[in-house]
Amino acid sequence: MAARTIELDPDRFDREELVPAAEALRAGQLVIFPTETVYGVGARADDPEAVRRLRAFKQRGADKPFARLAPDAVAALEPLAHVPPRVLPAARELWPGPFTLVLPQPGGASEGVRVPQHRLAQTLLRLAEVPVAASSANRAGEPPPTTAEQARRAVDEQVAVFVAGGPARLAQPSTVLEVADTRWRILRQGLLDAAILRPRLETLVLFVCTGNSCRSPMAEGLFRARLSELLGIAPADLARHGLLVQSAGVAAGHGASPSPQAVRVLAERGIDIAGHRSQPVTEALVQRAQLIVAMGPGHVHSLLSWWPEIAPRLMLIRDEGVADPIGSSEAVYRESAAQIEAGFDRVLDRLFGDALGRLVLRKRRRGEKP
Repeated sequence: MAARTIELDPDRFDREELVPAAEALRAGQLVIFPTETVYGVGARADDPEAVRRLRAFKQRGADKPFARLAPDAVAALEPLAHVPPRVLPAARELWPGPFTLVLPQPGGASEGVRVPQHRLAQTLLRLAEVPVAASSANRAGEPPPTTAEQARRAVDEQVAVFVAGGPARLAQPSTVLEVADTRWRILRQGLLDAAILRPRLETLVLFVCTGNSCRSPMAEGLFRARLSELLGIAPADLARHGLLVQSAGVAAGHGASPSPQAVRVLAERGIDIAGHRSQPVTEALVQRAQLIVAMGPGHVHSLLSWWPEIAPRLMLIRDEGVADPIGSSEAVYRESAAQIEAGFDRVLDRLFGDALGRLVLRKRRRGEKP
């Protein structure tokens, strides 16, 4: 039976025109459709017979898995048992786009997932409402098709629907990145290289006060302990999981020790900041940080006067700020520590409060590790 061809302008189409392709996917049939990288061929991932058809089309053995495509990051990661926290910034910033994540799962298996940046592909995936396994629409040994004309040559009796949507905008395969809890590696080089990926595989929270000797070092130590408790990761291992907590001061010098009162008050909580050494806030630090948390309104003003572009990533820890305890008694330092901790819910909401953050947090709390 000849494949049905649906020719659409990717910038101007009615989603109802893609219903036959979505129905074909739901029925376990093969569909060829465009993405921004290359033309792909998809099949219903939870239907063994559909996957068998896809393997036959691709002339691929059972030892080589297919990536799963999804319309958004939450849909991509929700079915997975284990999602490393370090993937959060990459998934937020690089999806949708030419970027495939391969994530190890319990039992030794891995699964690849991608969110294409193509309106036709995204609409089709939403309409299908089933998991879709996909690969480039070429046979083994042939180049991936990047135009409708090239993809049309791949259509045969195994394909039920061919969606022609013009040329693939990027015309090259996605970058394939394997990410585990404490390591990552590029499996296939695409448009996104290591220089782009590396800073998006870690989350840096930067606490800023004046001299980086009391409030921000206390916040750094206390927040590291809170993250450890929340995620079930030892404080010393957070950085290996891509979760970094640092502090700096808008008027700090290099190498000063924290105030003795700050050290003693945090020691009462089992947190050692005696080895902290002050550092000034720098452009490199603020540009690297996903979230910058100021201890007081004056610090917000200073930071914005120097780097106004960081406003979306800058927040005040609490509306009133945290009172400066410098030169005061340990009782005052304890009150400052309490004020800092009272602001952590706000900080955590910025880190994990969106749908993707809540998903990653929920899966980490389940303790399901590969």
